[in-house]
Amino acid sequence: MAVRTRFAELMLPVLLVMVSLLQVLTLRFVDPPFSAFMAERQLSTWAHGEWSAGVAYDWVDLDRMAPSLPLALVAAEDQTFETHNGFDFKAIEKARLSNARGRKVRGASTISQQVAKNLFLWSGRSWVRKGFEA
Repeated sequence: MAVRTRFAELMLPVLLVMVSLLQVLTLRFVDPPFSAFMAERQLSTWAHGEWSAGVAYDWVDLDRMAPSLPLALVAAEDQTFETHNGFDFKAIEKARLSNARGRKVRGASTISQQVAKNLFLWSGRSWVRKGFEA
Protein backbone atom coordinates (compact mmCIF):
# COMPACT_ATOMS: atom_id res chain seq x y z
CA MET A 1 0.00 0.00 0.00
CA ALA A 2 2.86 2.40 0.81
CA VAL A 3 4.34 1.86 -2.66
CA ARG A 4 1.06 2.89 -4.31
CA THR A 5 0.80 5.99 -2.13
CA ARG A 6 4.38 7.00 -2.94
CA PHE A 7 3.76 6.43 -6.66
CA ALA A 8 0.62 8.60 -6.52
CA GLU A 9 2.56 11.34 -4.71
CA LEU A 10 5.23 11.29 -7.41
CA MET A 11 2.74 11.22 -10.27
CA LEU A 12 0.64 14.18 -9.06
CA PRO A 13 3.24 16.84 -10.01
CA VAL A 14 3.81 15.10 -13.36
CA LEU A 15 0.06 15.07 -14.01
CA LEU A 16 -0.26 18.77 -13.11
CA VAL A 17 2.59 19.70 -15.46
CA MET A 18 1.07 17.61 -18.26
CA VAL A 19 -2.35 19.26 -17.81
CA SER A 20 -0.70 22.69 -17.88
CA LEU A 21 1.26 21.84 -21.03
CA LEU A 22 -1.87 20.51 -22.72
CA GLN A 23 -3.71 23.75 -21.96
CA VAL A 24 -0.88 25.88 -23.31
CA LEU A 25 -0.47 23.75 -26.45
CA THR A 26 -4.21 23.91 -27.11
CA LEU A 27 -4.23 27.69 -26.71
CA ARG A 28 -1.42 27.91 -29.26
CA PHE A 29 -4.03 27.13 -31.91
CA VAL A 30 -7.38 28.05 -30.31
CA ASP A 31 -8.38 31.43 -28.88
CA PRO A 32 -9.48 30.92 -25.28
CA PRO A 33 -13.25 31.32 -24.87
CA PHE A 34 -12.59 33.04 -21.53
CA SER A 35 -9.81 33.50 -19.01
CA ALA A 36 -9.68 32.89 -15.27
CA PHE A 37 -9.59 36.68 -14.82
CA MET A 38 -12.76 37.07 -16.90
CA ALA A 39 -14.50 34.25 -15.01
CA GLU A 40 -13.58 35.83 -11.67
CA ARG A 41 -14.94 39.21 -12.78
CA GLN A 42 -18.17 37.62 -14.05
CA LEU A 43 -18.70 35.68 -10.81
CA SER A 44 -18.06 38.85 -8.79
CA THR A 45 -20.63 40.72 -10.90
CA TRP A 46 -23.20 37.99 -10.33
CA ALA A 47 -22.40 37.95 -6.60
CA HIS A 48 -23.36 41.61 -6.49
CA GLY A 49 -26.70 40.84 -8.13
CA GLU A 50 -25.89 42.23 -11.56
CA TRP A 51 -27.19 39.37 -13.69
CA SER A 52 -27.35 41.13 -17.06
CA ALA A 53 -23.80 42.50 -17.04
CA GLY A 54 -21.26 40.45 -18.94
CA VAL A 55 -17.61 40.56 -19.87
CA ALA A 56 -17.23 42.17 -23.29
CA TYR A 57 -14.25 41.32 -25.44
CA ASP A 58 -13.34 40.73 -29.05
CA TRP A 59 -10.32 38.73 -30.16
CA VAL A 60 -8.29 40.51 -32.80
CA ASP A 61 -5.85 38.60 -34.97
CA LEU A 62 -2.28 39.82 -34.94
CA ASP A 63 -2.36 40.67 -38.66
CA ARG A 64 -5.27 43.09 -38.03
CA MET A 65 -3.30 45.09 -35.44
CA ALA A 66 -0.89 47.90 -36.07
CA PRO A 67 2.58 46.31 -36.23
CA SER A 68 3.80 48.53 -33.38
CA LEU A 69 0.99 47.60 -30.97
CA PRO A 70 2.33 44.24 -29.67
CA LEU A 71 5.78 45.77 -29.16
CA ALA A 72 4.26 48.79 -27.38
CA LEU A 73 2.27 46.51 -25.06
CA VAL A 74 5.32 44.44 -24.17
CA ALA A 75 7.42 47.59 -23.66
CA ALA A 76 4.77 49.12 -21.38
CA GLU A 77 4.44 45.99 -19.22
CA ASP A 78 7.89 44.38 -19.21
CA GLN A 79 10.88 46.44 -20.28
CA THR A 80 13.29 43.53 -19.73
CA PHE A 81 11.26 40.98 -21.72
CA GLU A 82 14.08 40.15 -24.11
CA THR A 83 16.69 39.68 -21.40
CA HIS A 84 14.96 37.23 -19.03
CA ASN A 85 13.51 33.75 -19.36
CA GLY A 86 10.14 34.42 -17.77
CA PHE A 87 11.40 35.69 -14.41
CA ASP A 88 13.14 39.01 -13.80
CA PHE A 89 15.22 38.07 -10.76
CA LYS A 90 16.64 41.59 -10.34
CA ALA A 91 13.11 43.06 -10.17
CA ILE A 92 12.02 40.28 -7.80
CA GLU A 93 14.90 41.08 -5.46
CA LYS A 94 14.15 44.83 -5.61
CA ALA A 95 10.50 44.17 -4.80
CA ARG A 96 11.44 41.80 -1.95
CA LEU A 97 13.74 44.40 -0.38
CA SER A 98 11.20 47.20 -0.83
CA ASN A 99 8.41 45.11 0.65
CA ALA A 100 10.63 44.03 3.58
CA ARG A 101 11.16 47.71 4.45
CA GLY A 102 7.40 48.11 4.83
CA ARG A 103 6.95 50.32 1.83
CA LYS A 104 3.99 50.12 -0.50
CA VAL A 105 3.79 46.51 -1.67
CA ARG A 106 5.17 46.18 -5.17
CA GLY A 107 5.29 43.24 -7.49
CA ALA A 108 7.83 42.08 -10.02
CA SER A 109 5.79 40.00 -12.43
CA THR A 110 6.96 39.72 -15.99
CA ILE A 111 4.49 39.78 -18.85
CA SER A 112 4.79 35.97 -19.04
CA GLN A 113 3.78 35.67 -15.40
CA GLN A 114 0.90 38.13 -15.89
CA VAL A 115 -0.46 36.08 -18.81
CA ALA A 116 -0.24 32.87 -16.77
CA LYS A 117 -2.09 34.53 -13.89
CA ASN A 118 -4.79 36.17 -15.99
CA LEU A 119 -5.44 33.17 -18.20
CA PHE A 120 -5.23 30.26 -15.76
CA LEU A 121 -5.15 31.49 -12.15
CA TRP A 122 -6.85 33.85 -9.72
CA SER A 123 -6.03 37.42 -8.76
CA GLY A 124 -4.72 38.30 -5.35
CA ARG A 125 -1.31 38.02 -3.80
CA SER A 126 -0.09 34.76 -2.33
CA TRP A 127 2.97 32.54 -2.49
CA VAL A 128 0.72 29.64 -3.52
CA ARG A 129 -0.48 31.52 -6.61
CA LYS A 130 3.10 32.58 -7.38
CA GLY A 131 4.14 28.93 -7.24
CA PHE A 132 1.44 27.91 -9.71
CA GLU A 133 2.34 30.92 -11.85
CA ALA A 134 5.93 29.69 -12.06
